[in-house]
Amino acid sequence: MIDSNDISVIMQGPVDWTHDPVSGLGITFALYQNVRKLLPDAEVILSTWANQKVDDFGFDKIVQSKDPGPQGTWPSFVPNNVNRQIVSTVAGLKAATRKYALKIRTDMVLQGIEFIEVFEKAKPLKTDKRNIFSRPIVTNNLSSRNTSQILERLPNHPLPFHPSDHASFGLREDILALWDISLQSDEEAYHFLDHSQPNRFRLADLSKLAPEQYVMTSAVAKKVPVDIRHYADMCKEVIALSEFYFSTHIISVPDRLFPIHFPKYHTDHHFSFEWMRRNPDEKLLYEKVQGGVPSSGQPELKKKPPMFIRAVTYPFRKPQKFKERVTRFFAS
Repeated sequence: MIDSNDISVIMQGPVDWTHDPVSGLGITFALYQNVRKLLPDAEVILSTWANQKVDDFGFDKIVQSKDPGPQGTWPSFVPNNVNRQIVSTVAGLKAATRKYALKIRTDMVLQGIEFIEVFEKAKPLKTDKRNIFSRPIVTNNLSSRNTSQILERLPNHPLPFHPSDHASFGLREDILALWDISLQSDEEAYHFLDHSQPNRFRLADLSKLAPEQYVMTSAVAKKVPVDIRHYADMCKEVIALSEFYFSTHIISVPDRLFPIHFPKYHTDHHFSFEWMRRNPDEKLLYEKVQGGVPSSGQPELKKKPPMFIRAVTYPFRKPQKFKERVTRFFAS
């Protein structure tokens, strides 16, 4: 296994003092402690904002950048923080000195290092003029979208170029190649103020692309032109190019096998969208990770019953949630 002495860990984002129920510490402090336990000789860098309250837990480096602020701040719309992610991630990566890098948000807690083994076992990239990395990078999969799977259920909702931007591991130069891009312009951030939405999937967002899509397409555009019109572009060439990069450059690993704890998004609501995420063969992954059981201690998943069985039994399995859905339906 890659030695922790060869790894830089970039903890990126604002310091999160939210209580972590497992450790009893603030989320960012819990992340730092776990990183020190799991990767004892790694270089640990906090990349945050100049106005942040920062307690020096023992970081090797603290990088404090000027906060570029959110975009898309319009009444009733969700702010877009992609420029904040770009600035803090790039600043941390440029301060790093090791060969490999783990980029992770400050509001999640690392629970294991199985992603390193997944990275080591991945086949190196074949020579191709479209390559933007030297080797594939491993990401968690919470927001990695499976285009073909989505199109089976939701026509006109492909979401191409949408890898997770929460946590990733790989060669430092490759992760830097992904994130060292131009900031999103206000024109792109406020795109849907004067353009019609292609569908109802992102009605609360004004930006032309989801943050994940903006980062990935900007990185790819350094090598190959990407003519993507909006977040749900159905153009065959766009989807084909997206599939090329997902099949060669990105390995999306389920969060429980990365493994991470992400209080903001690890909820029943978000896990109900498992069908739209990119997942490698789970059986193969379980065989790679500690003899069939991931470090989180969860057993191998049982095969889910058919969709219609789950739909029919839903009111009995989750009566409170069923009641809430019925109430919302009649209210709307």
